[in-house]
Amino acid sequence: MPAPASPTWHTNPAQSNHSTIPHALPPTPAPNLPQFQNTPAIPHAPPPIAAAGGSTHSNGTQPSTGDGVDIEVGPLLWGRDITGQARALINHLPNAPQVTFNIHARHGRTNFIIVHFPDFKTADSFVKTWHYATPPQYSRLYVSLMGN
Repeated sequence: MPAPASPTWHTNPAQSNHSTIPHALPPTPAPNLPQFQNTPAIPHAPPPIAAAGGSTHSNGTQPSTGDGVDIEVGPLLWGRDITGQARALINHLPNAPQVTFNIHARHGRTNFIIVHFPDFKTADSFVKTWHYATPPQYSRLYVSLMGN
């Protein structure tokens, strides 16, 4: 039995009718692949913060009434007290105590809520501050004024 052929390169086609690439290539180990953690596609909203004086709209069903401006916030996995969770999001920002307790929220499209602010100045300030100082854990959160 003849010895196994070693990989050879042929540069002159007249010498062989084989391809010009080696016949046998050494096996190459698979590269080390990064390990990914199983993270949810949509993060959870923070735990709720109660309003001063115990006044809450925890069920999120109260519609916007009177003057004020609505902001759309999401996507997040919201709990039952969406107004309290909206307060907690606002609390992550500088100057949060000025606006935290004068809001209420209701459900919007899937995984979004609509937060009602008492006036345009406060709502606009929140949106601008959010875009300037977004907490890293909420970097994919959409916060925008709605056309009221």
